[in-house]
Amino acid sequence: MKAPVQLLPLVFFLGVTAAAACTSNRTLQTLPEEDAGSEEDAGSNTDAGPGLPVLSTPQNADGTLGVRIDNAGKASVHSRRPIRIDSYFSGARTISSGGYRTVIDVDGGIRGTGTVAPWSDVSFEVTDTWTMTGGVVTARRSLSVSGSRPLDRFMDALVMDSAITAPRSSVDYFVPGLIYGGTANLKPDCIGGSDTYGPRFGGVVRVREDRLPAPLFGLHFDDGSSVTLINLSPRGETIKADSDDVSGAEVSDTRLNFGALGAEQTGAPDSPISLGYWFPGSEGEVTYNPITAENWLMKREDAGQHQWRLRLHPVENGLRHDYTLTWRFVFGEDFTTYQKNLWRYVWRALDVNAQVRKHNIDAVRHALTDFIAGRVVTEAGNSGLLSAIDVKTGDTLFLATDKRAYLGFIGKNIENAEHLLREAQRRQGTDVDRLRGAADSIINTFVAIDQSPPSAEGLRIDGGNRIFYPRDGVCFLRPFTDDLNALLRAYQFEKVNGREHPTWLSHVRDFSDWLLTQQAPDGSFPRAWNAGTGTVFDASRNMSGLPSPLLLRMAQITGEERYKTAAMKAGEASWQNYLDNERHFVGATPDRPNVLVHESTALAITTYADLFQATNDATWLRRAQTAADVTETWYILWNVPPPVDVADADLSVKREVSTVGMDLCTSSNSGVDYYNSNDVDAYARLYKWTGDAHYLDVARLLMHNTKSMMALPGRTYDLSGLGMQQEFWFLGPPRRQSWIREYTPWVTANQLHGIFLTEEFDPDLFARIVDF
Repeated sequence: MKAPVQLLPLVFFLGVTAAAACTSNRTLQTLPEEDAGSEEDAGSNTDAGPGLPVLSTPQNADGTLGVRIDNAGKASVHSRRPIRIDSYFSGARTISSGGYRTVIDVDGGIRGTGTVAPWSDVSFEVTDTWTMTGGVVTARRSLSVSGSRPLDRFMDALVMDSAITAPRSSVDYFVPGLIYGGTANLKPDCIGGSDTYGPRFGGVVRVREDRLPAPLFGLHFDDGSSVTLINLSPRGETIKADSDDVSGAEVSDTRLNFGALGAEQTGAPDSPISLGYWFPGSEGEVTYNPITAENWLMKREDAGQHQWRLRLHPVENGLRHDYTLTWRFVFGEDFTTYQKNLWRYVWRALDVNAQVRKHNIDAVRHALTDFIAGRVVTEAGNSGLLSAIDVKTGDTLFLATDKRAYLGFIGKNIENAEHLLREAQRRQGTDVDRLRGAADSIINTFVAIDQSPPSAEGLRIDGGNRIFYPRDGVCFLRPFTDDLNALLRAYQFEKVNGREHPTWLSHVRDFSDWLLTQQAPDGSFPRAWNAGTGTVFDASRNMSGLPSPLLLRMAQITGEERYKTAAMKAGEASWQNYLDNERHFVGATPDRPNVLVHESTALAITTYADLFQATNDATWLRRAQTAADVTETWYILWNVPPPVDVADADLSVKREVSTVGMDLCTSSNSGVDYYNSNDVDAYARLYKWTGDAHYLDVARLLMHNTKSMMALPGRTYDLSGLGMQQEFWFLGPPRRQSWIREYTPWVTANQLHGIFLTEEFDPDLFARIVDF
């Protein structure tokens, strides 16, 4: 065998079959024939160095050529027959595959050409151009159909098999917003959950691009090697029939221009894993159906469906597929470092910084605070901001008499009041009394509720009845750590400006002192208690980091070290128990216990950043960075387009609005929101403390693009008034829609948190984030 041609840093074998016409300027060598069931181990070059991939084209027994990428450790991959067509007729699937007839060298790589003919009257002609720079291999595919079959449909695929066999438990998947390592803390029936590898399932995880913050699917192996498949030029177009499908019915249409990425382990539990791309994007063997209003009301929105959502193209003469895929190989990174470096690579490749759309933040702040003040409802001596508001009419949804106002989490009544106080300090004239009066009325209502032990998470404004979310009679830790910390911030702000509120501090002290009685020796806290009794309802410890910011602020205000000591113990407990192997945090949302959600890791940034600020211990700063690096993998980095045949008036997210900067909510459905508007100050703090410019980029994205679907002067969309913003939408089906058009007060609190707290932290840095 002739030695491989080496074009550093690229190393290949190049070959054509003996009968093929050579279109290169130099003669290419035919590689030796293989047995039908195996490939020759061609292309390995031990002199290339670990982690520098070697690209080769081994020959099959039939004279065609495959593709191998070696020397990447366990992440090495290969395909004997890289051309694959999945065709469908009357519900039956046929897979036709083949190798390249010819391979020629091109600048920086090779070009392979081949044909697959599933029928005598139709063929699929494919040209793949493979190029490589360092550890990044690019595959550009062009496919054309010759001939038509009116009753048949198809998709094509580019799939590579891992070079080693390994059980799923030894390979970490990274699918942003869905899978972070193994199956732990995934609902068993969700995409990539443990059911996928159990009875009745085939080990297939294939995900539509529009569900993903960035179109990528990565495998990380226990030798520190990784391979990630990325679409860095996603188109994403779809149609109404796909977007609105609630049953998983097949859709075949040439206007479907999105793919699916996936990993399949369809053999024995330790069989090779295949990593690939399918176009158009058929999804399975678990899919998420669009969430209907009924499912939302019945809390059935988090349920994976064991079925295929087939998306196909008709077999039509002249139809073309053109797409480009990136295979990124890295060696010597642990899983956490791999995620961080990969995400920043994709951020740069998708040019996210250029997609930040500047907003007038003063106008935003003004609109939001006026909006809150105008929505305060006062009845029977109680005041509050109501949940579940119709964004188009401004009326309460569901029941006109359902006047519910909540602490923290979904309601954030006290935090909204805090922001009204901050804005009142900036205003003049009658605005001051109007804003302060609204804030005082909310706070006075909520501090009247005894919370030692917790007795309610909210009340009905029209009668004072105590209410809870999501379970009647149960008080979860999260709402109190949200809003009582906000009350302490408001207390500090008012004191600095000459106004004392001893009852506010007393209220938080009562809760904090009771909370300390609930702390275990290891520093952890239960998740929830029975209302009014203080008996534990849920002993799970995964929320343990949430009280740290509140307790640190109590220590700062009172000078009592016991609060700081408890905060540090809780922070340590959260790092040891609340963190899933340094990959992700879980447990912060009461309505989705112990599953992967964006909010868990976002709140962890604040926990560790506050601990660093209080102690100047670099350990906490490193932990805050870990949380921040994972949190941003939930942010949408590409513009997912609306269905081409849906009128703008029928879209919840309007056609002209970029989706860049939204964030995926949870691994168990495909909802997106702007919760991340809350995180601006966290990334601003990390930038100032570390000098890492990427954190400044993130802060700017969150400051500006999270305002893109807010009703502001000159663009109110179909919303009821200035400052209104919907709670959530979908980018996976139903694309740019939500069939419940709802506002909840956390939306406004988060937006104002990112503005006011960033400015308070560092006015000069705030100015750099706002104006750039």
